[in-house]
Amino acid sequence: MGKKAKEIIRQKGIKSKSKTKDKEVYAKMKELGLEGILEEISRIDSREGIRLISAILLNELMKKEREIYLREGLDNKANG
Repeated sequence: MGKKAKEIIRQKGIKSKSKTKDKEVYAKMKELGLEGILEEISRIDSREGIRLISAILLNELMKKEREIYLREGLDNKANG
Protein backbone atom coordinates (compact mmCIF):
# COMPACT_ATOMS: atom_id res chain seq x y z
CA MET A 1 0.00 0.00 0.00
CA GLY A 2 1.31 3.43 -0.89
CA LYS A 3 2.36 5.92 1.78
CA LYS A 4 -0.30 8.44 0.74
CA ALA A 5 -3.08 5.85 0.88
CA LYS A 6 -1.91 4.67 4.31
CA GLU A 7 -1.86 8.26 5.53
CA ILE A 8 -5.38 8.93 4.20
CA ILE A 9 -6.71 5.74 5.79
CA ARG A 10 -5.07 6.70 9.09
CA GLN A 11 -6.37 10.28 8.96
CA LYS A 12 -9.89 9.20 8.10
CA GLY A 13 -9.95 6.76 10.99
CA ILE A 14 -10.50 3.77 8.72
CA LYS A 15 -9.47 0.83 10.82
CA SER A 16 -9.14 -2.78 9.93
CA LYS A 17 -8.32 -5.87 11.89
CA SER A 18 -5.33 -6.86 9.80
CA LYS A 19 -2.80 -5.64 7.29
CA THR A 20 -4.44 -7.96 4.76
CA LYS A 21 -7.68 -6.05 5.26
CA ASP A 22 -5.80 -2.74 4.75
CA LYS A 23 -4.48 -4.07 1.44
CA GLU A 24 -8.00 -5.14 0.44
CA VAL A 25 -9.39 -1.69 1.28
CA TYR A 26 -6.62 0.02 -0.69
CA ALA A 27 -7.09 -2.34 -3.65
CA LYS A 28 -10.83 -1.65 -3.68
CA MET A 29 -10.23 2.12 -3.45
CA LYS A 30 -7.80 1.90 -6.36
CA GLU A 31 -10.16 -0.31 -8.37
CA LEU A 32 -12.99 2.18 -7.91
CA GLY A 33 -10.76 5.16 -8.67
CA LEU A 34 -11.28 6.64 -5.21
CA GLU A 35 -7.64 7.19 -4.38
CA GLY A 36 -7.54 10.64 -6.00
CA ILE A 37 -10.89 11.61 -4.53
CA LEU A 38 -9.72 10.73 -1.03
CA GLU A 39 -6.57 12.77 -1.56
CA GLU A 40 -8.67 15.78 -2.60
CA ILE A 41 -10.97 15.34 0.39
CA SER A 42 -7.96 15.24 2.68
CA ARG A 43 -7.01 18.73 1.42
CA ILE A 44 -10.32 20.34 2.49
CA ASP A 45 -9.63 22.83 5.25
CA SER A 46 -13.02 24.38 5.97
CA ARG A 47 -16.42 23.31 7.23
CA GLU A 48 -18.00 24.78 4.10
CA GLY A 49 -15.83 22.54 1.96
CA ILE A 50 -16.83 19.51 4.00
CA ARG A 51 -20.51 20.46 3.71
CA LEU A 52 -20.20 20.92 -0.04
CA ILE A 53 -18.44 17.63 -0.71
CA SER A 54 -20.86 15.82 1.63
CA ALA A 55 -23.86 17.25 -0.21
CA ILE A 56 -22.42 16.35 -3.62
CA LEU A 57 -21.55 12.83 -2.51
CA LEU A 58 -24.92 12.22 -0.86
CA ASN A 59 -26.79 13.52 -3.90
CA GLU A 60 -24.85 11.27 -6.26
CA LEU A 61 -25.34 8.25 -3.99
CA MET A 62 -29.10 8.88 -3.80
CA LYS A 63 -29.35 9.25 -7.60
CA LYS A 64 -27.49 5.97 -8.09
CA GLU A 65 -29.65 4.22 -5.49
CA ARG A 66 -32.80 5.44 -7.26
CA GLU A 67 -31.45 4.31 -10.64
CA ILE A 68 -30.81 0.81 -9.28
CA TYR A 69 -34.23 0.71 -7.61
CA LEU A 70 -35.97 1.70 -10.85
CA ARG A 71 -33.99 -0.81 -12.88
CA GLU A 72 -34.69 -3.69 -10.48
CA GLY A 73 -38.35 -2.83 -9.82
CA LEU A 74 -39.79 -2.42 -13.30
CA ASP A 75 -43.15 -3.89 -12.19
CA ASN A 76 -43.40 -1.61 -9.16
CA LYS A 77 -46.26 0.89 -9.64
CA ALA A 78 -44.30 3.51 -7.69
CA ASN A 79 -41.90 3.74 -10.60
CA GLY A 80 -44.40 5.84 -12.54
